[in-house]
Amino acid sequence: MTTATKNRIDGHASTSAPTLPPQNLPAELSLIGAALLGGVPIVDAVTGIIGPEDFYMPAHRVVWQAILKLRDTTEPIDAVTVFGALQKMPEAHSVGDIEVLLNDAMERVPYAHENHAKKHAEDIADPARRRQAIYAGSDLAVTARNEVLDLDEAVAEAETRLQAIIERKVTGQAVPMADVALETLARLGSPAKAGLPTGFRELDELIGGLKPGQLLIVAARPGVGKTAFAGNVSLQAVKAGTSVLFSSLEQSRGELFERFLCGETGFSTEYLRSEKMRGQDRVAVEFAANNLAILPLLIDDGTPRTVAQIAAQARLHRRRKNLGLVVVDYLQLISSDDKRQNRETQVAEISRSLKLLARGLEIPVMALAQLNRAVEARDNKRPRLSDLRESGAIEQDADVVIFLDRASTYDAKADPNDARLIVAKHRNGRTGDVKLEWNAETMRFSNLGPW
Repeated sequence: MTTATKNRIDGHASTSAPTLPPQNLPAELSLIGAALLGGVPIVDAVTGIIGPEDFYMPAHRVVWQAILKLRDTTEPIDAVTVFGALQKMPEAHSVGDIEVLLNDAMERVPYAHENHAKKHAEDIADPARRRQAIYAGSDLAVTARNEVLDLDEAVAEAETRLQAIIERKVTGQAVPMADVALETLARLGSPAKAGLPTGFRELDELIGGLKPGQLLIVAARPGVGKTAFAGNVSLQAVKAGTSVLFSSLEQSRGELFERFLCGETGFSTEYLRSEKMRGQDRVAVEFAANNLAILPLLIDDGTPRTVAQIAAQARLHRRRKNLGLVVVDYLQLISSDDKRQNRETQVAEISRSLKLLARGLEIPVMALAQLNRAVEARDNKRPRLSDLRESGAIEQDADVVIFLDRASTYDAKADPNDARLIVAKHRNGRTGDVKLEWNAETMRFSNLGPW
């Protein structure tokens, strides 16, 4: 949090924000009065709507913090207990005359009613959200004027803050079990809605396609074909009628496009770059390039990239391009917002953020990941969940974990065209293996029949 933002949250104006930001001081006092009269039930009723940070007046914020402390320690809440709690808090100096404030608050409400309290809370929350939007825009404006600071990073941070404001507004309340039962019964007996097709028949049968809100991890050792597999899936998705954001932290957009051309034409990258490509082959390549050019596949090859920057791109294209899938190549190359943390903690935070991105946009996010060297040291080379590099949080956050395995990468006698997908985790379904064929020249995986 910037110093400017902190000062504004503390109730002080800044040179980059309006001197009188949105606020509702009568509602703040009325809610405090309702809590003093109604106690814990009133506080619990509004906890999902507001927090202490939503109070504009610092004194009101401190009083609400005291009320929450009493609630959390199962002590009664009234004017006497709140007065006593405030006297023990260092922040109480900002309250001024505590007794006058509490009396004023209680005089504003004749009695405590949960519905009235919720209305007061909503009247506090709305201007609080507006202030947050103003501050996000104000901080972005300050950064934009300072040519020394990183504008792209500031824009991504601002969009993340604005998205948090939106998500807070639409976040639902707890739902009674009776409502959940009715929703569930209505779904039973109906075929499950298929997700976005991957283009691999047996994989789609196993996991039901790529489902909205899912975080899918596709992991392998270097050189096995993770990027090629993700490219195959991306092309299938755009051909199925949705747009895809491919965030490539390892390869340039030109290199990726060459891969797509290889898959579409059947030519190798060496041939595409050679002087031998003439005549009808050149026409075929240009035809394939034109067909690829009209597909809604968006390539972001900017590096370094943080999750906030990837999320900003995804939200932008979700609004403009009917975005249906985000692919990240690959997870361990994403930069952390907090360089002070150890790498395992950073990867855990990145993994969690990707999951939240998938849920927030209600689209699948496919993140490629590296396996550690342990798989190469074992006699049995079959990848395990414990081989996921740098963080067990990846396994925890993922809805689906798929290992990509080609025996020829560690066994010279193995068929170089043999490949398989190992669905090692499937949160809501079966696991199992899917056999594929690998073409090294065109860097393309294709379907095979059953084992």
